[in-house]
Amino acid sequence: MYTMGPSTREDRSTRSSDVPSTLYSDQFRFRQVIVAATIEGILYGLDSSDGRVIWRRLFGLGWASDRADGRVFPVKMYVLPEKVGHVADDGGKEGTMNQTVVVVTQRRAHNSLVDTVVFEVDPLTGDDVHLLDDGESDTSRSRYGPSERKDMIQGLMIESLIVPDGQGTVAMLDDFLQVQLYPDTPATCASLARLAPLLQLVLPTRTSSTLSPGSDNDASTRTQLVGHRLAFNDNVSTVQVVYPTWRIVLGPGETIWETIRNGKDVGQGLSLGKVLGDRRRLYKYLNRHLKVVLTEVKGTVAQTGLEESLGTMCGLYVLDSVEGTVLYRVRLPAPERRCDDVRAALVDHWLVYAYFEDGTDAGGDGTKGWRIVSVEMYEGKKPDDVTRSLELSSYSNSATDITTYEQAYLIPYGVTALSTTSTRLGVTLKI
Repeated sequence: MYTMGPSTREDRSTRSSDVPSTLYSDQFRFRQVIVAATIEGILYGLDSSDGRVIWRRLFGLGWASDRADGRVFPVKMYVLPEKVGHVADDGGKEGTMNQTVVVVTQRRAHNSLVDTVVFEVDPLTGDDVHLLDDGESDTSRSRYGPSERKDMIQGLMIESLIVPDGQGTVAMLDDFLQVQLYPDTPATCASLARLAPLLQLVLPTRTSSTLSPGSDNDASTRTQLVGHRLAFNDNVSTVQVVYPTWRIVLGPGETIWETIRNGKDVGQGLSLGKVLGDRRRLYKYLNRHLKVVLTEVKGTVAQTGLEESLGTMCGLYVLDSVEGTVLYRVRLPAPERRCDDVRAALVDHWLVYAYFEDGTDAGGDGTKGWRIVSVEMYEGKKPDDVTRSLELSSYSNSATDITTYEQAYLIPYGVTALSTTSTRLGVTLKI
């Protein structure tokens, strides 16, 4: 979702006829613009209050447009902060723009060639965003026709992230583990070089496993989680490259379903602890490098009564992306042998996940239904223990000295999405 701000620009050819010409936000900013990209190559701007279409754009195919079967598939979407540039609507006037949306896509041509392209638009109008470089002519960028793209990688993109430089720089990793930047300017390259020691990437890989003689296990590979750091070596490349620092080998038949990062601004504007009834205090475990990894484990042994059968389980890990230490893990049931019903969110010291319990645990005596689990992580082994986790290095011996408190709740309905809230006037509260 993206904040909907005041706007008086109107274009009946690109808007629904019943959408007001002026967009406005309510006092608490509950009303926002939802930007959605589809596999059909269409980008939509929707009003969150009623779901009406504000604008729609097609992804431009570029050199693949002369073939009928060229396609553009969205991969990642980011909200970028305010910056200097222009949205061409009246000749291209330079100024300070509001938040913009960057969509990272894969373009596939008829001959199976794949490359990575980036689109940047104004979420209020759908206009193409064009940043002015030194010495560049001020040409108009129209909202009419397919959205203009920026070719970034001649091949697949492995991973992408936002560089924490405050300018909304997008870093993309290519097949050669080289980092490509959008926008690629001397200023963004300098920012990446300055922040490279602080950045970590966690990438899944596959590795061959050694089977013992006579083993009938046909699984020849295992999934690994590999942590990476950035470095610059002018003997290898003219850009930043990543190199592995740690790895975790998952179990047989276990594959990665989803990776979730910690929420923004860890520890900002929050109390650092919770006071108990006896006046002792629990201090929050605040680690901005935490990640949640959801996995699917096929071929596990499930016991029902006196019989054992091969089934599917879901896995959830919370790990430190700097050192690769697993701080919390749990196995969850997989109804119908699928893990797409598991939802999780992590912000500050608080993990929440939801799943469906099929009632087959404990010899079939479990309660069938949806569960939502709240996990809070605190410093030390007991109340009043302090490790200053927000300032602590991940390589410290105290970095893994934590205590978790869990509470599970039965809920009468399924969970299709799970996220934390943030409002301008603090209507909601994270404790």
